[in-house]
Amino acid sequence: LHVIRTSVRFSDVSPELRPMTLQRAVGDGPPVSLPASVPVLTYVANVRPIKGHVHLVASLHELRRRGRDFLCLLVGAVGPSDPIHQQVKRLGLDRHVLFAGVRSDVPEILAHTDIFVFPSLMEGCPNAVLEAMRARLPIVASPWGDQATLIRDGGGFVVDPRQTSQFADAIENLLDDSVLRERLGERNYAVVSSTFDPAAVHRQALDLFTRMTE
Repeated sequence: LHVIRTSVRFSDVSPELRPMTLQRAVGDGPPVSLPASVPVLTYVANVRPIKGHVHLVASLHELRRRGRDFLCLLVGAVGPSDPIHQQVKRLGLDRHVLFAGVRSDVPEILAHTDIFVFPSLMEGCPNAVLEAMRARLPIVASPWGDQATLIRDGGGFVVDPRQTSQFADAIENLLDDSVLRERLGERNYAVVSSTFDPAAVHRQALDLFTRMTE
């Protein structure tokens, strides 16, 4: 069995980007301007049950119950009839959760993000996490898939998202400590740049093909 890793584009996006505005993909409410006046959490994933959005929203509600203020961007396709909208409304999170829809400017969004959250219930090696690592973000992620191994030792927190209070605790720890966020983010960038560099992946592929033809 030969395993060749995926690769991550490393065209840097400066965190000092010009302000940007995100329209709400579904539902009512004003657009959101970035950089925001509150900490920004971002989750990039298809909005499907296996991706754990409902568990994330439950943890966001717990953070609001504790009096924490934030903006959570959910980037991905979601229909206006998806039950997650009712959950957000029922929990009073309309002002704190923005469904950003499918985007072509994810690197720019990540550059305006403080914490990347990833509550997916089943994964392999998710590109979204690699892109967040490339953006120098600390990560709170579920324990299933390669993201757990990638961030476990110094890149963030690995928590079962079904444990609502514990997932909220991990996010809150990062909300409270900007120095910790920066340290974890720099560690993630170092790991992803050394492990998923496109040039190295290309060399591995060529080496494998050469051995096969020989």
